[in-house]
Amino acid sequence: MSARPPILDGELIGHGGYPTKGLIIFSVSVQWDPEPAGKPDAAAEPWHAPSSRHFHGLQREGDRMMFARRALSVVALTVLAACASVQMAAPAQDFAAKEFAKPSRGKAALYVFRNESIGGMVKMSLQLDGSPLGETGPKTFHWVTIKPGKHTLVGKAENESVVEFTAAPGQNVFVWQEVKMGLLSADNRLELVDEQTGRAGVADCEMAEAAAN
Repeated sequence: MSARPPILDGELIGHGGYPTKGLIIFSVSVQWDPEPAGKPDAAAEPWHAPSSRHFHGLQREGDRMMFARRALSVVALTVLAACASVQMAAPAQDFAAKEFAKPSRGKAALYVFRNESIGGMVKMSLQLDGSPLGETGPKTFHWVTIKPGKHTLVGKAENESVVEFTAAPGQNVFVWQEVKMGLLSADNRLELVDEQTGRAGVADCEMAEAAAN
């Protein structure tokens, strides 16, 4: 039986010392020590019962969390009370407004909606042609029948925003009241929008009681 050729640096060396092409064989030997010497067994470490100081610390932390939750509840109730201060219309009126029916002959209709939650504690007022129309809060709208022709709508907050429009007979006019919050104030901006945008905005709100119907 002939001797197996030696393996050197990955080359198969033939008899006589000359390289010969063939299968290259590498052998790797790995040794693994599952637990380094000198490291104590975790299971063998002694168990120490929690001290009374530890339990008192947990109790104080729990008291702080409970106080924080109560404080947040008070703030939430305050915000809800402020948001609910706008006089709301009857559900039947809200339903009728969201039918978006064509106004009666010789009339037009105006929708003013505020479909944002921002500035929830801030009420804003509306004036139509110099007369009070009503107040707005977050997620509220107004619906009023108007005469065809030119009209001026004013939104009042920390600022005044004015929009002028001409209503045609049988037309539903939609105005969006946008709220812009500053560091110490809340401003409003009125903008005429198309009917598709207006319907979507009104559908996301509840009807507030108007001062002039």
